Amino acid sequence: SRKIVGISSRCPQDQFQWMIDMLTSHLSELVSEVKYLPITNENSDEWKKEVKRYSIGILYHSLKHGRINITDVEGSLYDKELSYMSQCLDKENVMVVLDDLDHAKVEEKERILRTQPSIKDCSSLLLLIANKDKQSDFLSQIDAISQLLNRGNTGVDLFKNKTQLTF
Repeated sequence: SRKIVGISSRCPQDQFQWMIDMLTSHLSELVSEVKYLPITNENSDEWKKEVKRYSIGILYHSLKHGRINITDVEGSLYDKELSYMSQCLDKENVMVVLDDLDHAKVEEKERILRTQPSIKDCSSLLLLIANKDKQSDFLSQIDAISQLLNRGNTGVDLFKNKTQLTF
């Protein structure tokens, strides 16, 4: 069955409209709808209610909105939100997208997962997207994204799948 995807972020929607377009075009057989759930310091209760309505949660962060401070580091932006998404949707149905990097290399992904372990604990997929080639980076991981969308609640953790860039 097709999934409703909720993208949560402190970034404005225009920064990740490209990803919404990719999800609705390249994965239209798996995605029925993509919704933006803005995260602000004032909308916590409303955000929590909305998250529960979606089958898949994407936590999106762009380096245009600061540094790589998603969780577990000083000044992190999404500690509570990522944990809540994981509790509500199950970690198997949550992915983290980190956008606008200089390059999306395996070593960088490993470093992020080592220094911000809650990403691995609370989600099943971390996508790194370079600012110069967003669509190619996204498409290169389309199989892993499809698995996440397709799987439902089978309990598969894509971080354990060593054949892809999803440790």
